[in-house]
Amino acid sequence: MEGIRFHTVQRLDSLVPADPELPASVDTPMIYGDYAFTYDDYTQYREHCREILASLRGRAALMRGGFVRRVALGFVKIDEVLRGPWVIHGRSDHTFIAKDNWGVEYVDDELSNEEFDTLSGLYHKFLGHKREVVSVCWFPLGHIFDKSGANIVRWSDHLEALWNKRCDSISADQSVPNTFRNPLGVMEWRNKLRGSADARRAYTRLEKWSLDVWQQHLVY
Repeated sequence: MEGIRFHTVQRLDSLVPADPELPASVDTPMIYGDYAFTYDDYTQYREHCREILASLRGRAALMRGGFVRRVALGFVKIDEVLRGPWVIHGRSDHTFIAKDNWGVEYVDDELSNEEFDTLSGLYHKFLGHKREVVSVCWFPLGHIFDKSGANIVRWSDHLEALWNKRCDSISADQSVPNTFRNPLGVMEWRNKLRGSADARRAYTRLEKWSLDVWQQHLVY
């Protein structure tokens, strides 16, 4: 409920293989630099989110934290995190895997990097100059948010306010100019999520300490 990133693991040998899934639409759209976005583009993005989050693995977005989790809350009930894992997926990037000191594997549902990017609304924008391509997205990509000063591990009131402002701007009157309505570039999102340098350093140290504990006591 606090938006903290986590997993719910289960022993691999206690699960059964999943039936093959129909592939979701995860091809990153390519647009030109002068492309004019409309609300129809946002609607199409939402449909792609709905397709991904309807899969057996969609619950993984709720456990990812950050803006991906906030997107998922519009499609998936929060108690879906308690529903699994209960199958083994055919692709390695669809499964989170951990081992204990005895080599026993524990797994959880996972989404691929491409699926997480789609949930953020990623586009590749072709600028036409020396084949220069930049990335823009409706919401910040996971790795951008993770390394930002706005990431304080849990979802905060400040982030909820930013989310509401973003959604209100996208759905506002299309006849009124508003650059915040369009997908933003990576640097634009970094600036909006910059936060404090102390918060970024604290998060980096926390990640290192957590990994050290995991490797020393739990990981094979």
